[in-house]
Amino acid sequence: MRRCAPLVERVLEETLGAAFQPSSGRALCGCTSYAREDVLRNIREKGLKSVAEVMAALGWEGVGCDTCRPAINYYVTMAWPRAPATT
Repeated sequence: MRRCAPLVERVLEETLGAAFQPSSGRALCGCTSYAREDVLRNIREKGLKSVAEVMAALGWEGVGCDTCRPAINYYVTMAWPRAPATT
């Protein structure tokens, strides 16, 4: 998909208009197509405050892995430093 990604993004932008948000980078892991920046943006915009909330809201594949679960926990803590991080 790397070579056709710009074309696909243009088609999506034309089709969805302002609702289209292009991916900002490489996928966090194999459990998702979201990049780090996309996950962080969604955590902040949607007020997600736990790993489970993030995974449910973003349609995560399965229960996550040793890469994404700690990363999401860290991102939630970064976004909401006073909120207790839960899984």
